Order: sequence, then structure tokens, then C-alpha cells
Amino acid sequence: MGGELSACSQSRPVCEILDTRRDGLRSFTVEMVKGGLKMLSWVLLLLASGLEVLWAAGLKRSDSVLEWLATIVCIVGSFALLVLATKRMGASTAYVFFVIFGTVGTYLLDVALFGKPLSLAAMLAIAAILFSVVQLKQVKD
Repeated sequence: MGGELSACSQSRPVCEILDTRRDGLRSFTVEMVKGGLKMLSWVLLLLASGLEVLWAAGLKRSDSVLEWLATIVCIVGSFALLVLATKRMGASTAYVFFVIFGTVGTYLLDVALFGKPLSLAAMLAIAAILFSVVQLKQVKD
């Protein structure tokens, strides 16, 4: 330790290069963490919407106490996940997508599992909703 000099104490240009690399790595790391948190918020939002679809079906189909308890757990879980998602993304964005995923998912569940007929009007309405969301996302928060 006594006779060794660090790179920064030996040469000023080397010190500046090391600082630049360290700052670049720090910026890269911060961006990776931010990107990971943003991706996590979308995963939480999809899970919240999936639970919304389940509790919407549960409201219609629940007959026993256990089924009602499962529906209540889905309600609480969906809103808890929605709150967590809004911590990492805009609340308006999170809520819009939560409602859209839930609405489309509930309709498709009714078609797939409960025999609701698939209509052209419903498909056009879903397309209009999706188009509207894309247009809404074009406007900055």
C-alpha cells in the first residue's frame, strides 16, 4: 500500500477515463434498473387485469361461500396489484390499460367459456378501444 500509486494519482487523463467509464456504467445500471421496474409494472398490471377478469366472472358465477371468498380475494388482489403498478408508471396509463385488459378479457372469457356469441359489433368495439388506447399513448403523459 505504501509504495503503490493508484491510476488516478499517476496520470490525470487516466483518471478522467476511469471516471467517465464509472459514470457510464452507473448510468447504464440505473437505466437497466428503471427498465426492469417498468417491465415489472406491466407484469403487475397484466396480473391485476387477469384477476379482474376472474372476479368479474366470479360475481356472476359464485354460488358457495368458498366461491365468494375466492372472488373477494381476486378483487383485493387485482386492486393491490394495480396500486403497485401505479407506483412505477403513470396512474392514468395504468388505469386505462387495467380497464381495457379487464374489459376485453372478460368479454373473451364469456365467449370462450360461457357460450356468449362472438359478434361483429363487439369485435369492432374492441378494435375501437384498442385504437383509442394507441392514440391516447401517442399523447405524452
